[in-house]
Amino acid sequence: MELGTSIFLSSITVAVVLLYGFTKDRWPWRRIVFRSLAGVLTLMVIGAALIFATWYWDQIFPVKLGRQTEYAGLRLGMSRDEVRYVKGMPPSVVTKDFDVLKSSELPNGRTINDYPLWVYEGHEHYIHAAFGVGVTVRSIACVSLDMIYRCPPIGDAQDGRSEAELLHSLGAPSKSEIKDATKSLEYNDLGIEFKLKKEKVYRLLVGQIPLL
Repeated sequence: MELGTSIFLSSITVAVVLLYGFTKDRWPWRRIVFRSLAGVLTLMVIGAALIFATWYWDQIFPVKLGRQTEYAGLRLGMSRDEVRYVKGMPPSVVTKDFDVLKSSELPNGRTINDYPLWVYEGHEHYIHAAFGVGVTVRSIACVSLDMIYRCPPIGDAQDGRSEAELLHSLGAPSKSEIKDATKSLEYNDLGIEFKLKKEKVYRLLVGQIPLL
């Protein structure tokens, strides 16, 4: 403890003792002390309750979601030009055979408009925009590489969340399927799907399923 702090605390102690000595016959000190302690205890309880509510509010009162039509800054039904306007040129595209090609290295005569899925790279995650036959966005997805909250959340659902947390928040899915060490949870009424591995969310999707 620093010297200045020690002197300050000592001064307060001496002042309280002197005050008590001068007023012990006139002031109800027992009542004053009791009420002060009760007030401090009440404030501590209220503070603890506020901290608890702040930390666990979403778990106590899960967010009620409606049907999702937007995600990661994109909207279902957007044209390719609108997506390019919002996100810029996609660094990569994906073919119908799931081959990934760099946009700068496409075969002669081909453009990004010839491919059904555009890929935008972020820090430890990818945003996918998939286009339907009508050349508009049919689904939007985010894939997290390390599952450390890299993707935009949907309500309070986000990459890295456990399956138990997801089910607590959204309830039972419309469809659940395990394939190749991954699990899919579909919520058809909300228009969303989650992919999980090792019981944690690594992909979030809004729109039609499958992505391609």
